[in-house]
Amino acid sequence: QQDFSAKKADARRGRLEVLNLVQNIRDGDKKLDNVLLTLARRNRLMDIGTLMTKLSGLPETAINNALFKANNQPIILLCKALNVSAAAFRSVVDLRNQQLRLPDSHTRHALSEYENLNPDDARRSLNFVKLRTKISA
Repeated sequence: QQDFSAKKADARRGRLEVLNLVQNIRDGDKKLDNVLLTLARRNRLMDIGTLMTKLSGLPETAINNALFKANNQPIILLCKALNVSAAAFRSVVDLRNQQLRLPDSHTRHALSEYENLNPDDARRSLNFVKLRTKISA
Protein backbone atom coordinates (compact mmCIF):
# COMPACT_ATOMS: atom_id res chain seq x y z
CA GLN A 1 0.00 0.00 0.00
CA GLN A 2 2.74 2.45 0.96
CA ASP A 3 4.74 1.60 -2.19
CA PHE A 4 1.67 2.26 -4.35
CA SER A 5 1.07 5.60 -2.62
CA ALA A 6 4.69 6.62 -3.17
CA LYS A 7 4.49 5.75 -6.88
CA LYS A 8 1.25 7.69 -7.19
CA ALA A 9 2.84 10.73 -5.53
CA ASP A 10 5.88 10.46 -7.86
CA ALA A 11 3.59 10.31 -10.89
CA ARG A 12 1.69 13.39 -9.69
CA ARG A 13 4.98 15.27 -9.18
CA GLY A 14 6.09 14.24 -12.67
CA ARG A 15 2.85 15.53 -14.22
CA LEU A 16 3.18 18.83 -12.38
CA GLU A 17 6.78 19.14 -13.53
CA VAL A 18 5.74 18.54 -17.14
CA LEU A 19 2.98 21.15 -16.89
CA ASN A 20 5.57 23.62 -15.61
CA LEU A 21 7.88 22.68 -18.49
CA VAL A 22 5.07 23.27 -20.98
CA GLN A 23 4.55 26.74 -19.55
CA ASN A 24 8.30 27.42 -19.65
CA ILE A 25 8.41 26.39 -23.31
CA ARG A 26 5.42 28.58 -24.18
CA ASP A 27 6.98 31.51 -22.31
CA GLY A 28 10.27 31.03 -24.16
CA ASP A 29 12.19 30.20 -20.98
CA LYS A 30 13.06 26.67 -22.18
CA LYS A 31 13.51 25.09 -25.58
CA LEU A 32 11.41 22.10 -26.55
CA ASP A 33 14.48 20.29 -27.89
CA ASN A 34 16.32 20.59 -24.58
CA VAL A 35 13.31 19.40 -22.61
CA LEU A 36 12.83 16.40 -24.92
CA LEU A 37 16.51 15.48 -24.70
CA THR A 38 16.38 15.63 -20.90
CA LEU A 39 13.15 13.62 -20.60
CA ALA A 40 14.43 11.00 -23.05
CA ARG A 41 17.72 10.70 -21.16
CA ARG A 42 15.69 10.05 -17.99
CA ASN A 43 13.52 7.39 -19.70
CA ARG A 44 10.36 9.44 -19.23
CA LEU A 45 8.39 8.49 -22.33
CA MET A 46 5.01 9.01 -20.62
CA ASP A 47 6.05 12.54 -19.69
CA ILE A 48 7.13 13.16 -23.28
CA GLY A 49 3.62 12.10 -24.24
CA THR A 50 2.06 14.54 -21.78
CA LEU A 51 4.32 17.32 -23.03
CA MET A 52 3.42 16.65 -26.66
CA THR A 53 -0.28 16.43 -25.83
CA LYS A 54 -0.21 19.87 -24.24
CA LEU A 55 1.91 21.47 -26.98
CA SER A 56 0.17 19.92 -29.98
CA GLY A 57 -3.44 20.26 -28.89
CA LEU A 58 -4.09 16.66 -29.90
CA PRO A 59 -5.90 14.22 -27.62
CA GLU A 60 -3.79 12.11 -25.30
CA THR A 61 -4.93 8.93 -27.06
CA ALA A 62 -3.54 10.16 -30.38
CA ILE A 63 -0.19 11.02 -28.79
CA ASN A 64 -0.05 7.68 -26.97
CA ASN A 65 -0.72 5.89 -30.27
CA ALA A 66 2.17 7.83 -31.82
CA LEU A 67 4.51 6.90 -28.98
CA PHE A 68 3.47 3.35 -28.14
CA LYS A 69 2.77 1.77 -31.53
CA ALA A 70 5.40 0.60 -34.00
CA ASN A 71 4.20 2.82 -36.88
CA ASN A 72 6.72 5.66 -37.31
CA GLN A 73 4.50 8.04 -39.28
CA PRO A 74 2.56 9.64 -36.40
CA ILE A 75 5.64 10.43 -34.28
CA ILE A 76 7.48 11.73 -37.35
CA LEU A 77 4.60 14.07 -38.26
CA LEU A 78 4.10 15.22 -34.70
CA CYS A 79 7.75 16.04 -34.04
CA LYS A 80 8.28 17.72 -37.40
CA ALA A 81 5.14 19.83 -36.92
CA LEU A 82 6.46 20.91 -33.51
CA ASN A 83 9.84 21.85 -35.09
CA VAL A 84 11.77 19.30 -33.06
CA SER A 85 15.43 19.07 -34.09
CA ALA A 86 16.79 15.88 -35.61
CA ALA A 87 18.86 15.25 -32.43
CA ALA A 88 15.87 15.60 -30.12
CA PHE A 89 13.73 13.50 -32.47
CA ARG A 90 16.36 10.78 -32.43
CA SER A 91 16.44 10.75 -28.62
CA VAL A 92 12.66 10.34 -28.49
CA VAL A 93 12.64 7.65 -31.18
CA ASP A 94 15.55 5.79 -29.56
CA LEU A 95 13.69 5.70 -26.22
CA ARG A 96 10.42 4.73 -27.89
CA ASN A 97 12.02 1.97 -29.93
CA GLN A 98 13.92 0.70 -26.91
CA GLN A 99 10.71 0.43 -24.89
CA LEU A 100 8.86 -1.18 -27.81
CA ARG A 101 11.85 -3.48 -28.45
CA LEU A 102 12.11 -2.46 -32.07
CA PRO A 103 15.29 -3.04 -34.11
CA ASP A 104 17.83 -0.30 -34.86
CA SER A 105 16.72 -0.37 -38.48
CA HIS A 106 13.39 1.07 -37.32
CA THR A 107 15.24 4.09 -35.90
CA ARG A 108 17.31 4.57 -39.05
CA HIS A 109 14.19 4.44 -41.20
CA ALA A 110 12.40 6.97 -38.96
CA LEU A 111 15.37 9.36 -39.07
CA SER A 112 15.53 9.17 -42.86
CA GLU A 113 11.81 9.91 -43.19
CA TYR A 114 12.09 12.71 -40.64
CA GLU A 115 14.86 14.43 -42.55
CA ASN A 116 12.90 14.25 -45.80
CA LEU A 117 9.58 15.54 -44.42
CA ASN A 118 8.72 19.16 -45.13
CA PRO A 119 7.77 20.98 -41.88
CA ASP A 120 4.88 22.81 -43.58
CA ASP A 121 3.43 19.51 -44.79
CA ALA A 122 3.72 18.12 -41.26
CA ARG A 123 1.91 21.15 -39.80
CA ARG A 124 -0.88 20.86 -42.37
CA SER A 125 -1.28 17.18 -41.53
CA LEU A 126 -1.36 17.92 -37.81
CA ASN A 127 -3.99 20.64 -38.35
CA PHE A 128 -6.09 18.22 -40.37
CA VAL A 129 -5.92 15.63 -37.59
CA LYS A 130 -6.94 18.29 -35.03
CA LEU A 131 -9.89 19.32 -37.18
CA ARG A 132 -10.97 15.73 -37.73
CA THR A 133 -10.70 15.09 -33.99
CA LYS A 134 -12.89 18.11 -33.16
CA ILE A 135 -15.51 17.11 -35.71
CA SER A 136 -15.73 13.55 -34.41
CA ALA A 137 -15.90 14.64 -30.75
